[in-house]
Amino acid sequence: LAALTNFGVPALLVDGSRANELVEALALPTLFGAEELAASTVLRPGVVEISEEIYPEITAEVLLAVPPDAGSNAVEVIEGSPLFESIPAVAAGNYAALDDTFSRALLAPTVLNAPLAVEQIVSAIGRALGSLG
Repeated sequence: LAALTNFGVPALLVDGSRANELVEALALPTLFGAEELAASTVLRPGVVEISEEIYPEITAEVLLAVPPDAGSNAVEVIEGSPLFESIPAVAAGNYAALDDTFSRALLAPTVLNAPLAVEQIVSAIGRALGSLG
């Protein structure tokens, strides 16, 4: 599982993000710790800038697109990249975008919104894996 976002530049969630802690609590394997794919530019704790050129190197079996804020057009920006289809999970049909109204629950989980974040993650993974039958 990998999570891609966009803060004006493509970014990958990595170790240290609150989202990573939540996904680890669900005992899901993640690429959130794949710092070797990321440039050194830290945009915020647990979020590092990446170059679109490394999209083909994101080897996660499932990819989620996570808008950084409600109302963000980050998913459209991510999906609009000419290299987006080169991500193996996307090419295999194992991709889902999280609804921007729930992105805050994933990016900044709290006691109150964590159940919603878990529900959204599980639902998104189910949609992404629907192509596997």
